[in-house]
Formats: sequence, C-alpha cells, structure tokens
Amino acid sequence: MLQMPRTYKRKTSRGTPPDVLECAAADVLQKQQSLRSVALVYSIDKMTLHRYCKQVKAAMTDDESNSTTTTPTLRKVASGYNKPRQVLSHVVESDLVTYLVEAAKCFLQNNLAVCC
Repeated sequence: MLQMPRTYKRKTSRGTPPDVLECAAADVLQKQQSLRSVALVYSIDKMTLHRYCKQVKAAMTDDESNSTTTTPTLRKVASGYNKPRQVLSHVVESDLVTYLVEAAKCFLQNNLAVCC
C-alpha cells in the first residue's frame, strides 16, 4: 500500500508582523512615548519591542555617522526568528561563496599558471 508523505502544518503563527513593529518603534523613538505603553497598545511583548528599538537605534547611529544628512530616519531592521540551523551570517556566507567560486576557477583548470 502506497502512502502519501506527511506535510507539516504550523499550528500557531509565532512572532510579530514587521509592520506592527515598525509602527510601534516609530511611536517609541520619534514620538517619545513610553515603551511599556506602546507595547500594551500594539499587543507586543515589551522585551520584543525593546530589542527591536535597540536594533533600530544602532542602525540609525550607523547611518548618521556615514551620511551627511541631519534628519534621522527610522531604518528597517530584520525582525523575527533566524533560520533554523543557520551557522554563518548572510554576509559571511556570500563572502565564502565568492571565495569558493574563485578557488574553483583557479584550481580546476588544466593550467595552474593562471592563478599563481
């Protein structure tokens, strides 16, 4: 008897939508409202909102040091859960891919004098 493979169906929707986090962070950072009151209004965990605001502040200070504009703007920051079993960050992973492609070009050719 042939059985169909099982498909996993998520039973909960965990996490907070990014648009809600952005609105709440704007209220905290630009309108100077308290973190706990904003978290209560948007039904977000206060620590989740605190972590997100901390990331946005860090991104804003990085942007201020690199740019010449004087008006600070909120920057979108990735939120939510990381991919499971993700070992390398996206930047390191892209650097590794670039290196491996170059190494493959060098060492898999018949003529090794091209690289050396």
